[in-house]
Amino acid sequence: MYDAALVIMDIVVFSFWGWCLYRFCGSFLVLRRLGRRSGDSVPDGKSFLKNGWPMWCFWTVWKWLASLLTETDYNTLHLLLQTVIVYGALFLFLRIFYEGRRGALLFSFVTFVAVSEISRFLAHAVLALGSHLFDLTDYMLLEGRITNLEAYLYFVKIFSCLIQVIMNLVFMMILRGTLRRVSAGFGSIRQGFERAELKFLLLPGCTAVMFCALLRIILVTVEDQIPQTLYEKYPPLMAVVPLLLILCLCSVLYSVRLFCRLRDLHEERNRRLILEKQLEAMEEHLRETERIYAGVRAMKHDMRNQLAVVTEMAGRFGAEAELQGCLTQLNQTLSKLDFPCSTGSAVLDTLVAIKYHEMREKVPGILFQAENLLIPSGLKIRPMDLSLILGNGLDNAIEACERVAADPWIRVSTMMREAFFLLEIANSFDGKLNVSPGREFPETLKEDTKLHGIGLASIRETAGKYCGGVDWHGEDGVFTLTVMLRAHEM
Repeated sequence: MYDAALVIMDIVVFSFWGWCLYRFCGSFLVLRRLGRRSGDSVPDGKSFLKNGWPMWCFWTVWKWLASLLTETDYNTLHLLLQTVIVYGALFLFLRIFYEGRRGALLFSFVTFVAVSEISRFLAHAVLALGSHLFDLTDYMLLEGRITNLEAYLYFVKIFSCLIQVIMNLVFMMILRGTLRRVSAGFGSIRQGFERAELKFLLLPGCTAVMFCALLRIILVTVEDQIPQTLYEKYPPLMAVVPLLLILCLCSVLYSVRLFCRLRDLHEERNRRLILEKQLEAMEEHLRETERIYAGVRAMKHDMRNQLAVVTEMAGRFGAEAELQGCLTQLNQTLSKLDFPCSTGSAVLDTLVAIKYHEMREKVPGILFQAENLLIPSGLKIRPMDLSLILGNGLDNAIEACERVAADPWIRVSTMMREAFFLLEIANSFDGKLNVSPGREFPETLKEDTKLHGIGLASIRETAGKYCGGVDWHGEDGVFTLTVMLRAHEM
């Protein structure tokens, strides 16, 4: 019965361990499916039937098989090799059958291993403390309260089972509580990690794993074929080692908390920069409106004089040539207020006029095509949101065309696809894209590094308001940005 109880206890612990693996790694990874690019989906970690059952089944079965094959010869090399094989198989399983954002696999795996090992050794400290229960059994035997060997062995098994139950409960509580705090801090990783961020997050976990590996080497020694724990040899370590393990656990938790706070501050700064950019766009609209109004007033004054001249020449015989020249000049005056295109939206017409003058100043000789930039009537997308998307997209296109040696061009078009409105901005570029690991969009070459990716991030945030998305690709000297928006607000 004692052996059966231990087997059942192991199965329960391994099953709970697998459940913790599914709940934790399922927050960062999704089950791989054929025909889907890595990182396309954002994991939610909630659906066990769709995402978590392979993790749970694999870890439960694999740990149970590993426990059957584990040798208890206390050989340091064997213990380390067994640990490497167990966790190495887990890494290969996750790498083959699951996918996620860049760095998510490595972070979730290292953190899971670190927390599992720390929890195991903290629970082992409870086992060392529980060994004093056996001293009670020896005392009862010496006092004559236990009169035979069978009763003695019975109490030993009872105390062993009790210690195992307490140890496993401590292990499960620490494991579940820590992994839950880490995954709750992240929620889900919608953006990949940058290289520096990944190093910052992995450092505490790797340190904890190496410390636990050191404990596996020195915790149990064999003298005269009798195993002896480090706690028995050096009793003060009963307090020092658990304290170091708790510090390692806290370093993992606080590194995640600090990272999440820094990322929140970074997103808040980006939102502030996006608002500043929107204010600048509104100021440009106001300046353009003032320019047009001033032009109208000047034209009104000029047209009065020119109409007076035309009226006078119309009454004179033989003034046809002069009249024709005056009318030509009047037509040129009117053309100064023409917009480069007619989109069907006054707000976008003004914006395109602003960007058209800007691109002609920055990139002389640029070819701008916007004949297909048409806004359908009745479109339930706010004009200011469309102008924000188009303005940021044109800013990036103009910046790219400034680096093109010959024949720069920009082409803007729109189309409707069922319930979705598509805006496409294509432009020539020098063929160089700077895409950092973990970033969703290529970086610009602005001198102010704080503005890197702000325009595209603003486009993505605005598209998200309409259940849309952003896609880009660049090849053969052509960069294309496509923004998809639902044609009505949700």
